[in-house]
Amino acid sequence: MTINKKEFIDRMAKKGEVTRYSCKKYIDLMLETLFELLAEGINVRFVRYFKVEVVESKEKEIYDISTKGRTILPTHKRIKIKVSKAIQEKFNNAYISKNEEDDF
Repeated sequence: MTINKKEFIDRMAKKGEVTRYSCKKYIDLMLETLFELLAEGINVRFVRYFKVEVVESKEKEIYDISTKGRTILPTHKRIKIKVSKAIQEKFNNAYISKNEEDDF
């Protein structure tokens, strides 16, 4: 299952008992700030949650389906997101608990 930004905002507003407008405003502000920082080459780390960083990929040879041949993919920057162990464990425990409830 996947939800879109609007559905995420609706759920956040309901959970926080705040307006959808305020949630949208702050999510937009957070994303805008994150993108600006990444564009400046600044990594973002939320301790115990996640790390978002700009990394440079090395040049490599790839198969190009449009030309049906080999081509060189030049070095380029990409965004790497790494989730903390605490979040991963929390997710895994919630997933296991949910599936155990479904078995009964």
